[in-house]
Amino acid sequence: MADSSTIRRFTFRYVAVLTVLGVLAAINYFTFEVLIANQETSASVLNVAGRQRMLSERIARQVDHVAQNTLGTDLKRHREMLSETISLMERSHEALINGSPEMNLPSLESASIRGMYFKPPFELDRKLRTFLADAKAIAGAAVGTFGVDDPLIRRISEA
Repeated sequence: MADSSTIRRFTFRYVAVLTVLGVLAAINYFTFEVLIANQETSASVLNVAGRQRMLSERIARQVDHVAQNTLGTDLKRHREMLSETISLMERSHEALINGSPEMNLPSLESASIRGMYFKPPFELDRKLRTFLADAKAIAGAAVGTFGVDDPLIRRISEA
């Protein structure tokens, strides 16, 4: 039969191995939690950025509707939809730059991406704000102010 010192040695080794395995399992768990959280944040950024593209197309389409409709409730409905889309695009743009806990977006910290927003040659922030200002001007203009051939309408359609 094994003596008590051998049993103690095996018990100590057994406990040590179980402790090491427990610590490794905990480290693995927390590493995956961080990885999953980062992926969820990246997915949110991609989702909102992709939605911005869709919203720009929707604004261009709604601007065309406003320019073509000069009478009645249809024009009012198109203006309201245009204003709502502009508002959503503005909120999303601010969230992409400054972060938003509600949208699960971090603030813009990468120098290279910040440069794309604010520095030449891209200047995405300035271009988007100009695009939205043009769309707001059309949404709030008096009936008949803008026609389909208006340079402002064309600029939005070409953006």
